[in-house]
Amino acid sequence: MTNKYLSFITDEDLFECIEFLYTEYEKALEGIDFDKFFKNRIDTFKMTFDMGINNLSEQDWLAAELQRQVEKTITNHVGTFHEKLIGKIEGYTNYPVGYDYDVAKDDNTLFAEIKNKHNTLTGTHTKSLFQKICGYAEKYPDAICYYVRIIDTKSRNDIWEFRSGSIDENTREKPRFSHPRVRIASGDQFYKIVTGEEDAFKQLAYNIPIALDDWIETKRAKKGSSLGLFAELYQQAKANNRTLSEEIISINYPKSNYISF
Repeated sequence: MTNKYLSFITDEDLFECIEFLYTEYEKALEGIDFDKFFKNRIDTFKMTFDMGINNLSEQDWLAAELQRQVEKTITNHVGTFHEKLIGKIEGYTNYPVGYDYDVAKDDNTLFAEIKNKHNTLTGTHTKSLFQKICGYAEKYPDAICYYVRIIDTKSRNDIWEFRSGSIDENTREKPRFSHPRVRIASGDQFYKIVTGEEDAFKQLAYNIPIALDDWIETKRAKKGSSLGLFAELYQQAKANNRTLSEEIISINYPKSNYISF
């Protein structure tokens, strides 16, 4: 068991988490076939300006568009990557979808719901998550319970307080939500809590690129590619004596029955 990359997780455990995320990337990109690519229609005006202003080749633009289409799916899986990684830390367990919480300390003194970014929750979802986490705190009176935002707007480890709902006629304020053992933490602070190491998140940020390259090399895995869809579109464009951009335009708008196409 070696610790080449992170002091708090073995290389084997880190590679297992990397393999999970790599596999999800593959599934997401391979899941976009010809029909799915055009399902929500392509903004060909933005396509033209993107390629012209950013000096992108047609293949570069296509790769970027594919990435954009799978962005939400991948972002969710990156959150799961962190859950799995934290579950590899001694004394902690990651629980699969269906359990009440994402991560818990084995002695029931810490529970956490982990989101990848600070803007993942909006509106009523924030209140629902707060009430859910309060449930852990009430069930386990010795536990500190966390709402973790891996990518946050600032470093924080605070009592989670916010106001939400309709304005009260007497106080002229929205209802206040707070619990003394429910906290909100950024990624750096939470990794510090679960590892006991000040620079745990910094280690992860700087060493993940190295570990990913090594894993890809070891597994002889292929790096993501849009060549399959590109080849299909290119061959069709060539057969129709069009550029790739012209082919995308000719496919895109007839799907919505736009006039003159």
